[in-house]
Amino acid sequence: MADLNDLNLSPTPYTTDIDFDHMPTGIGGTVIEPPQPGIYAFRLPSAPVLSTCFEKIEPGQTNGQGERLAAVLRDAAALHNVTLNAPYNARLTNVIRYLTRRGQEEKLAISDLAQLLKSVGSLPSAQSNLAYALALVAAADREFVAENTLSATCNPARDTYRLNENTGRSEQTTIKGCGQKFKVEGYQPRDGGRAVYFIPRDPESGKLQLRFTCPCGAEIRAWGNLQGFRPSK
Repeated sequence: MADLNDLNLSPTPYTTDIDFDHMPTGIGGTVIEPPQPGIYAFRLPSAPVLSTCFEKIEPGQTNGQGERLAAVLRDAAALHNVTLNAPYNARLTNVIRYLTRRGQEEKLAISDLAQLLKSVGSLPSAQSNLAYALALVAAADREFVAENTLSATCNPARDTYRLNENTGRSEQTTIKGCGQKFKVEGYQPRDGGRAVYFIPRDPESGKLQLRFTCPCGAEIRAWGNLQGFRPSK
């Protein structure tokens, strides 16, 4: 290692350099693993941070609902898990899904972003992506309560990692995932579709495993999902 003054560095600009204005942040950052399933208190980031957390969802990905909005609450914009004093990554959208309430024929339209906004008392002024975004920014630093659950999928669109028994290391393969889904509680769909398996527990601690091996041999990871949003007080 040399002292800066001894290096005689050239002041001539590079012919090719970094565009700092358009360079993304957070590439290769530490993965924030979700906590075990349970109910936690969360706090939204500050307004300047929230104003930069949005991305559009193209019409082809919204089940015919047109262009929609996603709030990507991760990295610098991660939620703060007040209960555990730790960051929590989430991606919440205003893509509508429908729930059927017992004893009622009419289905209830909800979205994760709408539930969050209701829980922090910041409703959008209109049914538009802009109104949803402004409502979330207006709710900066507010707290809410939600249930964290876990899910995992052996992604059929990606090459899998598998344990090489000879080296004892995980290696990327050209084999795609099998499509198997996992949740905290396994179940058999009423329509007779493919069963959803339960996420295995560690035999020693009894905790749900955040990394485990699919029956097909692929190594997969469990991710956190928020549901059951409600006010913190």
